[in-house]
Amino acid sequence: MANAAQLKKKTQNLNGAAANTTDMDDVRAELETLKADFGSLLKSVSDIAKSKSNDGVEKGQEFAELAEEKLTQSKESVENKIRANPLTAMGIALGTGILLASLRK
Repeated sequence: MANAAQLKKKTQNLNGAAANTTDMDDVRAELETLKADFGSLLKSVSDIAKSKSNDGVEKGQEFAELAEEKLTQSKESVENKIRANPLTAMGIALGTGILLASLRK
C-alpha cells in the first residue's frame, strides 16, 4: 500500500508540474502580447509627437512670414511719410535725439 500512496503522490506532483508549465506558457504568451502592444503604443505616441512637431514648425514659419510682411509694410509706410513730409520728419528726428540725449545725462 505504501507503493500505491507514493505512486499517487508522484502522479499528483507531475500533474501539478504540468499545470505550472501550462501556467508559465500562458504567462509567457501574455508577456509577448504585452510587449507587442507596448511597442505599438510607443510607435503611435512617436507618430503623434512628430505630427504635432511638424504642425508647430509650419505655424512658426507662417507666423515668421506674416511678421516679415507686416514689417515690410510698416517700413514702406514710414518711408512714404518721410518722403511726403521731409521737414516734419527731420523735426521729429531732431526732437527725439534731443530728448534721448537729455535722458542719458
